[in-house]
Amino acid sequence: MKLENPTAKPEVCAAREQTRYAMHVLNLRTSSPRWEGMGEVAATDGRKLVVLPVEVEPHDVDGFLSPEALKAARKAGKSGRSRRGADVLRIVANGAQAVYDRPSNALPERPQNPALVARGVGGVNLGEVVPASGPMLPAEPDTTVPVLTMPRPNADAEFPRYDAVIPPECDDERALSVGLNADFLAQCQEALGGGSVFLRFRRKPDGTIDEKAPIVVTRGRTRAQGVAVLMPVTIEE
Repeated sequence: MKLENPTAKPEVCAAREQTRYAMHVLNLRTSSPRWEGMGEVAATDGRKLVVLPVEVEPHDVDGFLSPEALKAARKAGKSGRSRRGADVLRIVANGAQAVYDRPSNALPERPQNPALVARGVGGVNLGEVVPASGPMLPAEPDTTVPVLTMPRPNADAEFPRYDAVIPPECDDERALSVGLNADFLAQCQEALGGGSVFLRFRRKPDGTIDEKAPIVVTRGRTRAQGVAVLMPVTIEE
């Protein structure tokens, strides 16, 4: 499996208590009910949940993944960045967790004919075949090998059934969406002191939420313990 966003860290939402066995791991589904043609990885501690789409490979099977495997894959992907030009987070998850530092198709295809190459520069059409300017090698087979292999977590326990927790209206265009800078929100929480905050949204005259108005952040239901103001942001899709 390969994460669509290699910078994502779903393991931070997994439970840290080892006694909560089915929650201190992540769960891989090779067929997602949310993203067509994709799989998904989920993590939860019972208080928060994250589900991310993943690209599934032929050898992947449903089951648990360890947070350590995700961390190792992220580190391996960054170490191979200079060869590929981009990060990748790839784990082949079958009977074990095999961590790779590049995608399976990382090796570029080369022209099969060593004497000819199609060029698309200098005014030459892409479809025009001209003599190669240098020696060409045949396409190399995929020779990627894992940089680390670790056993897969025991699947005796059942991962929480989280589908019912995800509101069906989260993809509804009628649902309210407000863009927030998560770092700024965390800074407001830290500035106010305390582990939780309330967010207060201004209403328009018609009673609907004004998604462009400043958002009031408080520690309690009133401003008695202080107040912070957070501006909404426009998030590029």
